[in-house]
Amino acid sequence: GYTLRAYEGGKRVFESRVVVGSAARQTPLMKTNMTAIVFHPSWSPPKTILAKDIFRNGEIHSKTVARMGLQLIDAKGKKVSMDEVQIAKQSDLVEGGYRFMQPAGDRNALGRLKFDLDNPHSIYLHDTNHRELFGRQSRAMSSGCIRVDSFRELAAWVTGKSVAEIDQELLNRRTRRLSLEKIPVYTVYWIADVNQGKTVFSRDIYARVRLPKKAVAESVTKANAKP
Repeated sequence: GYTLRAYEGGKRVFESRVVVGSAARQTPLMKTNMTAIVFHPSWSPPKTILAKDIFRNGEIHSKTVARMGLQLIDAKGKKVSMDEVQIAKQSDLVEGGYRFMQPAGDRNALGRLKFDLDNPHSIYLHDTNHRELFGRQSRAMSSGCIRVDSFRELAAWVTGKSVAEIDQELLNRRTRRLSLEKIPVYTVYWIADVNQGKTVFSRDIYARVRLPKKAVAESVTKANAKP
């Protein structure tokens, strides 16, 4: 489980560990396209994260804004001091034409690279500033986006570049968007997989598969039984 797999000509060519949405903030199942990669991206929290994390109980949570290093940006794209305007509720942000933005850097939630996906949910593939999470067995820990462990190798594969070329671009520490020909991306939810010829069942973290535990255990035993 918690795996990204890339296929070319029907053959698996790439695999990476991922972190996906938590049970409370599930990664949506969808068919979409990867359209671009962005080196050293900035990030603007979507409405869902604004509501759940930044405007808790309807009022702004200043400590979260400070901890995340968010900047207030006006309709013209200019940085505005929080002392200059009155932002107490989420509606103040929308009505004033403002948005919060987390600049590129070590604190950025998207890490050093983002893979743009064409979808209405503000879901991306991306690096992360919390790479220690890839070492955990259970990795349903994001707010919905998919964090990719081997993001450098994935970037090399989708662009046709070498990992060394991707690393050089990352060393430049400048924001740059590179458009791609559309690459189909599917987010799927399976609790059963095959590993080295054995059927492996994963935890139903989103509680979407309603099967009795006894039936699952019997299915695994039969699937793994030697002919």
